[in-house]
Amino acid sequence: MEWTVDRIENGFVIIECDTKTFDIPADLLPSGLKEGDVIDLVINAGKTEKKRLSAEERLKNLFDKKDFE
Repeated sequence: MEWTVDRIENGFVIIECDTKTFDIPADLLPSGLKEGDVIDLVINAGKTEKKRLSAEERLKNLFDKKDFE
């Protein structure tokens, strides 16, 4: 997915995507953005899997504890 920076005002970056616009707080995006910059939005499957496995391990450790018997 591709976003284009339309403008930056009052602490928000106004993004165009297809025919829609979105106001995103500027502090959620990389600094140094300027009008006309293109932002590619991608899913990072590797990091997603690492986070899923980490959460699964934490839950397993939480519920496998014998301290609550």
